[in-house]
Amino acid sequence: MVRTIFAAALLVRAACASSPEAVQGEVALTDSPFCEFFVVKTEHGFSLLDWRGGLYVIAEGDPVSGPLTTTGLHAFVFAGSGDMRAEVEEAGVDLARARLAYYARCHPTKPDPSLPAGTVASVHPET
Repeated sequence: MVRTIFAAALLVRAACASSPEAVQGEVALTDSPFCEFFVVKTEHGFSLLDWRGGLYVIAEGDPVSGPLTTTGLHAFVFAGSGDMRAEVEEAGVDLARARLAYYARCHPTKPDPSLPAGTVASVHPET
């Protein structure tokens, strides 16, 4: 019995150790509820997320907590608003990459105002 409890405790500890770390962030770019893609600013750069369920309407400046720097499908907590599931597509990107991705996904016919005139937003900018 003691061995079983000890083994279970080790499994729980191992699962917790491999769980993604919760990171604090702030919604930087969103057009919710019209676009399910949004950008969150963290201390590690910008994370690109795609909504998958739960809380649907968010706004720029909303605080969010969760594994924002770990790619994949995760649960996030929006302070005072509720929980959301979203897929982190990329993490640690710079502002230019975040803007390109956001405008390409949410406003493909409207250019990013920070880009030079005549530039078209693209998810994969040419190098």
